Amino acid sequence: MVGEPTVDMRTPRTLMRAVAGVSGGLSRASNMRELFALAPYVFGSALASLIPRKLYIYPSAVAGAIGYITNSDRRNSARAAQALAGGPSVSRFEIERRTYVAFVSYFQYWMESLAITTFDREELKVGLSVEGEVPLLALTKSGAGAIVATAHLGNWDWGGSWVGSFVHPFSAVVEPLKPDVLADWFFDHRRELGIEPILLDGSVAKQVIAGVRAGRIVALVSDRDLSGTGVEVQFFGRTVKMPSGAAVLALRTKTPIFPGIVYMSRRGEHLIKFLDPIYPGDAIGGDLSEKVAWLTQAVSSALESLIRVAPTQWHVMQPLPVLPVNR
Repeated sequence: MVGEPTVDMRTPRTLMRAVAGVSGGLSRASNMRELFALAPYVFGSALASLIPRKLYIYPSAVAGAIGYITNSDRRNSARAAQALAGGPSVSRFEIERRTYVAFVSYFQYWMESLAITTFDREELKVGLSVEGEVPLLALTKSGAGAIVATAHLGNWDWGGSWVGSFVHPFSAVVEPLKPDVLADWFFDHRRELGIEPILLDGSVAKQVIAGVRAGRIVALVSDRDLSGTGVEVQFFGRTVKMPSGAAVLALRTKTPIFPGIVYMSRRGEHLIKFLDPIYPGDAIGGDLSEKVAWLTQAVSSALESLIRVAPTQWHVMQPLPVLPVNR
């Protein structure tokens, strides 16, 4: 246990940071489109910073209900993910309940992540537990870099901020956003968190390799294929396409992959959990593509085991590439 959940470290500086954040954030906009893109995140950050973390569950429940009711596309994607994680033995009613809870969890994640930059960084340690970190820290203390494969589960920003602020230099691959002003705001936001963002574009492999070789921990969200060129794996008993980035980069850098996630509690506690490292030298296959497939399956199986612990914290709000049973 890093810290107890009974302390709320908000200070008058929190309010000052919140006001400065709104002013500075909105001043980036040069037109109404950019203003409307920025406003939810800028005002959300200020609002979340003024609410004690243990009370986030209440506005999250309201926002989650609104999102669940009004956004059918995200509701359908979240429902499909909960059905996948739950399996055929879980009733339709229970799947629907879990879908709503996933929306609540998703908004709790946003409240926490947006507030981090407005409070004292020591608050990251409050109510935080860490498990399985010894092999990762032993590797980085030797001067080597590491690859972390994570999922859209719980609050990965909280864990990344804790690592980057107190443990070791930390980078993470992030999705491109539009408009550009919003992408720039999130880049700066993550840097304030202690996370150096690496944009998922044509140079991402080169940047990740450079980061690992420089001794950094580099995280890749590995539970959703954004490129459409993913590797087919078995995931919760179905064939799903998953990104192979962690596998490819591990083979190229000869660096182990550490599956890891950050669970949340309703009161704002967090558990960072790492599983045993997956070594690229253990990959089975006669050629590179077979080794990539083996490692991608190993990563997916590890993430599946982590998701099973708290499936309603799996924030899948876009379609997963689940392949038909009879194809």
